[in-house]
Amino acid sequence: MKKYRIIVLALVLVLMMVACSNQKAESTAEPTDEPKKDSSLVGTWMINAVEGKGQSFNATMLAAFGIQITFDFHEDGIVDITAYGDTTSGMYTFADNVVVVTDDTGDTKGVYDPETDTIVLDDDGEMLTLVRTGSEASIEPTQEPEQTPVDMTAEKVVGTWNLSKAKANGITLPASQLGFEMSFTFNEDGSASMLYEGETTNDLTWRQDGDVVKLGAYGVDLYDFAFDGSTLTLHEDSENVDLIFSK
Repeated sequence: MKKYRIIVLALVLVLMMVACSNQKAESTAEPTDEPKKDSSLVGTWMINAVEGKGQSFNATMLAAFGIQITFDFHEDGIVDITAYGDTTSGMYTFADNVVVVTDDTGDTKGVYDPETDTIVLDDDGEMLTLVRTGSEASIEPTQEPEQTPVDMTAEKVVGTWNLSKAKANGITLPASQLGFEMSFTFNEDGSASMLYEGETTNDLTWRQDGDVVKLGAYGVDLYDFAFDGSTLTLHEDSENVDLIFSK
């Protein structure tokens, strides 16, 4: 089974991706002291929560950013794992409420809880909670008050804008939960720079076209920021995510 750590990253403008490691550490998950009667795992299960390595993602966060990883357990002991359209297969055993998924990279051990009908897999210190499909938590988009229009002159753009939050499917995550830092500096002379994870990219330029701030390099427009006078919003098409920057 591949390792599916849910890690929030950014490669310039990519908000989130899953890091797949080739190394496999021995699991620490242990069966309960008094195993209950086993239930069948046959069927499709979905990762509903991830916790560990200093990060925590609930069902709402995972769904908002399109993260969907499923485990399809078959009666013959085969498990198919699907993430972002890519399916791999392995074998699994299930006894005394202990689940062990095996492939050419090793074993991943977990515990099944009959009372909650959930599986918790220990993926090298990251605890992945699986629920049967159809029982995952529903998503209720957050509501944000409308902002009062403010001055949108070019002078308002000049300065440094820091990533403050991200939005997807009505869900908002603060910058503190994104796992990376990013900022843009727009200068009065039309030059600009970008700071990402401690590295600065210079030789950028900017110009304003109404409520759009265009960032470019060498005469070519690269990115368009929607400007409302107090925030800059960069829409990332591939993940359908808005990155929002504030001074």
